[in-house]
Amino acid sequence: MFPRLLILAIGLVLPLAAYPSASTPNPGLKYYYPAPDAPQVDVEADIIVYGGTSGGVVAAVQAVRQGNSVALVVFGRHVGGMTSGGLTHTDGVNAEVQGGITREFFDVVGDSGFLPSEAEATFESMLSDPVPAAEWDEPIPTYFEQRLDHVEKVGTRIVAIHMENGSIFRGRMFLDCTYEGDLMAMAGVPYTYGRESQAQYGESLAGRRASVPLGEIDAYNIPGDPESGLIDNLIEGETEGEVGQADEHVQAYNFRMFTTWTNKQPIFKPDGYDAANFEILYRFHKNGGDASVRRIANDVNNHHLFDRGVATDHIGGNRWPDGEGGFIPWWEADYATRELIYQSHVNWQLGMLWYVKTDPAYAALTSDPSVSPSQQDAIQEAIDRVNAFGFPIGEHPETQGWPHELYVREARRMVSDHVTTQDHYDGNTPVPDPVGLANYRADAHHSRRFVGADGTVRVEGDTGGHDHIPWGIPYRALVPPADNTTNLLVPWSISASHVAFCSMRMEPCFMVLSQSASTAAGLAIDQKISVQEVDYAELRMRLIADRQILGADTVVHETEVIVDNADTDHLRLIGNWLTSSSAPGAYNTRYLHDNNTRSGKSATFSPLLTDSGLYEVYLQWAAFDNRASNALVTVNHAHGTDDMRINQQVDGGQWNWLGTWNFDAGTSDALTLSNEGADGYVIADAVRFVYSEDTHPTTVQIFSSHPYADELRGTPARLQILRESESYASPLTVEIQANGTAVSGTHYDPLPASVTIPTGERAIDLWIFPIRDDLPQGSRTGAVHLVATPEYTLGNASTADFTVLDKPEDDWRYRHFASTDEAQAATSAPEADPDHDGRSNLFERYFDTEPRSGHRHEQNEPRLTLQWIEGVRWAGLTWNRSGDAKDLQAVVEYSTSLGNGDWTPLDTPIETLDWDPNSGDRILRQRMSAANKQFLFFRLRVE
Repeated sequence: MFPRLLILAIGLVLPLAAYPSASTPNPGLKYYYPAPDAPQVDVEADIIVYGGTSGGVVAAVQAVRQGNSVALVVFGRHVGGMTSGGLTHTDGVNAEVQGGITREFFDVVGDSGFLPSEAEATFESMLSDPVPAAEWDEPIPTYFEQRLDHVEKVGTRIVAIHMENGSIFRGRMFLDCTYEGDLMAMAGVPYTYGRESQAQYGESLAGRRASVPLGEIDAYNIPGDPESGLIDNLIEGETEGEVGQADEHVQAYNFRMFTTWTNKQPIFKPDGYDAANFEILYRFHKNGGDASVRRIANDVNNHHLFDRGVATDHIGGNRWPDGEGGFIPWWEADYATRELIYQSHVNWQLGMLWYVKTDPAYAALTSDPSVSPSQQDAIQEAIDRVNAFGFPIGEHPETQGWPHELYVREARRMVSDHVTTQDHYDGNTPVPDPVGLANYRADAHHSRRFVGADGTVRVEGDTGGHDHIPWGIPYRALVPPADNTTNLLVPWSISASHVAFCSMRMEPCFMVLSQSASTAAGLAIDQKISVQEVDYAELRMRLIADRQILGADTVVHETEVIVDNADTDHLRLIGNWLTSSSAPGAYNTRYLHDNNTRSGKSATFSPLLTDSGLYEVYLQWAAFDNRASNALVTVNHAHGTDDMRINQQVDGGQWNWLGTWNFDAGTSDALTLSNEGADGYVIADAVRFVYSEDTHPTTVQIFSSHPYADELRGTPARLQILRESESYASPLTVEIQANGTAVSGTHYDPLPASVTIPTGERAIDLWIFPIRDDLPQGSRTGAVHLVATPEYTLGNASTADFTVLDKPEDDWRYRHFASTDEAQAATSAPEADPDHDGRSNLFERYFDTEPRSGHRHEQNEPRLTLQWIEGVRWAGLTWNRSGDAKDLQAVVEYSTSLGNGDWTPLDTPIETLDWDPNSGDRILRQRMSAANKQFLFFRLRVE
């Protein structure tokens, strides 16, 4: 590049000013502290991910893989959220349910038994090398200790997010990957929290649960005397209430502390320790409550230490008094108040260990004659165990082995045009647009600990947890209302009821949804549409090609028809069949049974078949040992009728192949299930008809995951070829052809005539690498076409377009100069000035002015800025930068005299006064304050 200088001079008398240097010391065990002094950043990217959680990392990695620029904005000092912030195992992880980047992560660290430090190192590795084995990728820009202050919106679009320290992150799409939903809330998206009533969405699991006693311990400071007040850690003013009623409580938070017998650092006393906090534990154990310490050398959850009602969960602790008799919950609190809540959790959980380890009154229980000998022994064993273990050396070194991440299990939930509820979780309402699967029970921890009517302590809210039949999370739950915000996706605080959220809130599901959200954001950017306008069919292709697992294909294709027992339009019943869901394995949770009547009942399935031909027929049922071993199935096909007997005591929860028959197109009574002669319950669940592979080969489609090959960055366009088939047990070779103004071997690396999708894979990437040169060829377009062969048929998407982006300088020269001038340095070179207006081509490109017109555009060029700020006069320059000149840098320098040649770059930030997210055009300003300077001269240098 050839720099050219622009000089403006002013004469002023100004006072001195200094710019603070950055400093980021370890704050210790804190959630929030004043933001470290650091230069403000003003970052522009396609996708801005706010939240350094596990989902945030996955979303950022996916953005790079699909060719988008991205910035990961992190509240604290670590990445990975809970997965690296204390967990050594996360519920719900399952290779058959989570694919994509999530599976890549767990393939490295293992499904369980990993160390938090290993998890964080793996996340950091993914950020350092987001596209493994690629030479063109770069580490993902990650900005730590950035606390969201406010959101800038224009209409329904977020333009930028502003941080407490003045940093600004501008993007075309935004992802809220925080556990609190902070970005969503600050963007004005409607949300809720707490528990809905059973009546609101018709959910049997909604609202308050029945409370249980906590060891019949007295709730008052002076036992039996309400006037003495409640002991610590009970919620004031709470009553039992009604099961199923709504409230604003959410399940308790805790730290997933990691303990060990060996290679340990000691348990330490928290700064806010108060033995009075643990009167409830003292009374619980004195009254014979569970004193066992069940888990060492791993992370400890609420059920591993003592009792769920008085253990690591700080029940009722995720809120703070508001000074007016009410409370502020964690997610609604400002950062300083959250820090108070955070320390309260430290004092409760770490303080509990210190209490057991050191408190003499608690130790005296081991010899208290009112305590049974077996309970004395149990308390002594708890003391011995706590004395023996510590925190592992090497884990959480900044916080003395204590985890830095508070387990925020639940906070805000978006309320969008669609709300996911228990009906989706139960499988009663199909999900036509799944972007991930949840596979854990609607799991909630206790929300309340209060005094019951009899004066004893009660707890309420815990449901326990275990695996659940996978169910689909709809894309609609990730997007805000269409009239509210159109470029934001929310993969954690999804639009869901409390019940549905409690199933999806596991870290693996969060990671899957975050990858899907990032994919949708990239698709919206490519097509210049809102997130609400993303076509699910196209999104689904991209997700599957990236190895996401979406469950059973709920979209009915010509090649497959499923008739479920709830499909009354295509099911005819004879006799009284009963509906049940008591046994697992049904296609959509519920199934019909004949009540073991053994005759007189039948269920006839009548699919709508769009084509005549061979169909493979499958049957699914919920198996159990009281089922019929000889249920009668009659298949009515084009050439007659076939009978068979099936054993419904086994092979439940799967599609069981019955055979292949010819059927005519249209609706017919294709299959009848009867209880004639049955020796047990007959189950009518679902039937599946698949157009035979003998007449309908694999379907192949191609699409652009990222249609731009960028010569400046050296990054390729990414096309993906996807096959849809009943089996992926063999490789498939797909023939391709390319054409367009972008020429293979001239503008991009030559492509092969065919590509092979490997065995076991559904898709393969096709990368279009730009040829990097200094030729002004302009940006060119191309297309890759699939060529039909007898091995497969072409789907609707048989062509994928791409664009090879020329270097900005070369593209500018191509657009502004004739081919005869492009190679002439005197005309088109950066330092040339063909219209003799005093501005070189470099400046013309930077300011987006015409290089051959001979006319100046003063509104685009630098102009003097003078401003009083708190009694101090500031001076500098304001100027326009074209979005096509992102590769150029402006440097503003000042001098106190034109004669001495002493120019000093300004060390203040360059501010963005305005930014167009579509063109990338900016209005920029840089100012300075100086004292005892009678004259100031400024010049702007572009390089």
